[in-house]
This record gives sequence, C-alpha cells and structure tokens, in this order.
Amino acid sequence: MEWYRKLPVAFFGVAALLATAPASANPYTAPLPPGYQPSGEKLIDGLYAEVNGLNSIYDDQEIQEFESACQADGKVVSWQDRNLSSGGAVRIYRTSKSVAVIRDTVRLVTDRETCVARYAIERQATVKTGRWKYSDVPNFEDPNFTCGKVLIFRRCTEGTLAGIDVTCLNRGDGFVGDVICVSRRHDLTRGLLLSYSSYVDDGSVPTGEWQLSRVEPTALIDPVIFRAGPND
Repeated sequence: MEWYRKLPVAFFGVAALLATAPASANPYTAPLPPGYQPSGEKLIDGLYAEVNGLNSIYDDQEIQEFESACQADGKVVSWQDRNLSSGGAVRIYRTSKSVAVIRDTVRLVTDRETCVARYAIERQATVKTGRWKYSDVPNFEDPNFTCGKVLIFRRCTEGTLAGIDVTCLNRGDGFVGDVICVSRRHDLTRGLLLSYSSYVDDGSVPTGEWQLSRVEPTALIDPVIFRAGPND
C-alpha cells in the first residue's frame, strides 16, 4: 500500500476497526470521480465503495529534511497547494461483468533549488471486464486464504465493517506486519479489501491505516466509469 490515513499510534489489532455506519439498503447512485462526465446512458446495477481524505505517512520526515536543508541555505520553504495534502481517495465500482478502481494518490513534490514544495494528485485507473484476477486489481484480495496459527495470537478475526461481514488476517508475527480485512461473502463485495493497517511494535518506522468509509452493495453505476480514463 502506498498511502494511508495517518494514525497517531501504531495499530496492534482489529477490534478498533469493527465499527462503522452500515451501508444503505436502498439503491444508491454512485458518484463519478472528478473529471468524468455523465454518459446519459442507462445506469448499471453494481457495487460502489470509497475512502477519501488519504495522505502519505512518509511526508513528515521528507518535509523536515527539506526544511532543514533550505534553512541551512538561509531560505524559507514556500508552499503551494498544501490544501491537497489529504486529497487522496479510492473509488471502487463493480458489476457482474466489470470492475473499476480509481485511485487519486497524493504526491509531495519539492524543488531544492527554489525551496518550493507542493502537493500533487496523481490518478491511476484500473478497469477490467470479463474474467479478472484479484491480484490484478487494487483494493481487492483473494478471499480464499487460510488463516493458520501462530503461538502468540490468532491470525484471523471475524468482524463487520460498513455492514459487511469480513475476515481480518494478520499477515505479520505480532511484532511487525500488517492486517487486512476482506469480504468473503458470495456477492459483489467478495474479495473487497475493506481496511488495511500496518504495525511495528517499537515505533521504528511509520505505520498507518485506512478503512473504506462507504460501501454500497446495491448501487447504480454510470457505464462511462468502465471506459478508459476521464472524458473531460
């Protein structure tokens, strides 16, 4: 995972994740990402999920080093587009025939010569039609994993996120690793990664977490989303 919603402390379990607002039972019209225009075509039944407000957990150290270097030259860092620092988002669309994951990632851009720093949003769109593999699509994991056992903790925990029953798998050793929570239901949510967190018990490296803020299993989707890129 490249970016996370920032956490003040390291994450050591999944219990804190297992509470959020349930998904709506009524059909929901999935919003289009910025830059996409409605097609005017008949909407398609499917799944919509999202998370926004994402930022990088690695920026703080880079900013400190950048500011120190500029200060050594008697310069003050000038910021541009700093309001974009938490502009990361993921939007997921899935029907019985197609899947699309639109990711807006925040990037810190610095210019050492001018001591100018700014944030930029980079978009990545993954669209698959027909048969596709979980490994080929971001924010999905193969739900056919085995939990196994270790001596100090249970590798899997059952819970509910956004009204979806999930299995949370700890892929570390209890001291260093990460935790993924995946839907194993036999519907369009199957394989959907509802949350991710990393942990290190000694605080030696940054850790972070994100969790889908909305999951709508009965959404209405504009078919334009399954075409290549925004049409603005």
